[in-house]
Amino acid sequence: MQRYIAFLDRFKYMIILGITLVTLLLAISLKDIAYEGNYRIWFNKDSSIIRDYDRFRATFSGDDTFVVA
Repeated sequence: MQRYIAFLDRFKYMIILGITLVTLLLAISLKDIAYEGNYRIWFNKDSSIIRDYDRFRATFSGDDTFVVA
């Protein structure tokens, strides 16, 4: 354990610089990250599930409303 602590103490600035460089290099790709919240990405365009769901929504309106009576 003492050798490990001595190593960390001896190379502390190089370790800080290395971690900072690795973090910056990995952060470069974060500008391209995006979230696609649409459920349609999981189905084919001609999927019968999507067609049925679209027909259901056209008949009964949207699914984003909830009424408690």
